Amino acid sequence: MNARHDLPAEKHLIGRTVLLTRAPPDNEDLRRALESLGAAVLALPTIAIAAPTDWAPVDRALVNLATYDWVVFASRHAVRAVCERLDALHISPALLPALAAVGSSTALELRRLGLSVDCVPSVATGAALVEALAAAGVRGKRILAPRGDQSGRELRDGLGRAGAVVEEVVVYRNVRPDVMDSEIVSRLEEGQVDVVVLGSLSALKNLIEILPSGKRALAGVRLACVGPTTAASARARGFSNVWVSEEPSLQGLVDTVVASCGAET
Repeated sequence: MNARHDLPAEKHLIGRTVLLTRAPPDNEDLRRALESLGAAVLALPTIAIAAPTDWAPVDRALVNLATYDWVVFASRHAVRAVCERLDALHISPALLPALAAVGSSTALELRRLGLSVDCVPSVATGAALVEALAAAGVRGKRILAPRGDQSGRELRDGLGRAGAVVEEVVVYRNVRPDVMDSEIVSRLEEGQVDVVVLGSLSALKNLIEILPSGKRALAGVRLACVGPTTAASARARGFSNVWVSEEPSLQGLVDTVVASCGAET
């Protein structure tokens, strides 16, 4: 897996196989971009999104939107879940208070739904979002934080330290898909994948559980992580071939995959 310095820069992914771990609808732009650079792209979704086990806490929060100053979104899945639940409750999204998004991808999801975004940090991390909101002045403000069941507490704790009153509600669950593509699993086990793109710690944890040989199957694989938090979690689990995209944009991910394939291992 040495760098292909003999290739033109725009085709440095020829001969490389890249595995995407998001569900296909979220992969299409990235797949096309990587294939345009010569990569063979595989998809093995390691996360399925399920409804929370109990909607009651979410519904109580949504029918009382007027009591919140901010709603803070840390993922696109949270945006979709909240907007779908608002629709089910016949509540207009126009009643949402000021909105904050952890990064450009989450902000774009809000804008696609016709909503304006009041706070987006320049770096797509929970810590950066806390800093941006603290600068906007959240002391004494009530903040609703819709999240996944496996999300960390960085936002809650950071906003609490900034003086905000934070209410978290679980609006979706990360679960392992029921069906796996055995051929792609075999290719991973046989060392036929160069790069795995990971969007979250859950994606990595589920992938390890899916693989018959666990972490050993990823020993020679480059991990292209979306964001420093996912990258830090991968390194904490003993992986060294870790590259990080600081910004979860399409170009950021493509650049990270290309950089990983241009490095000696």
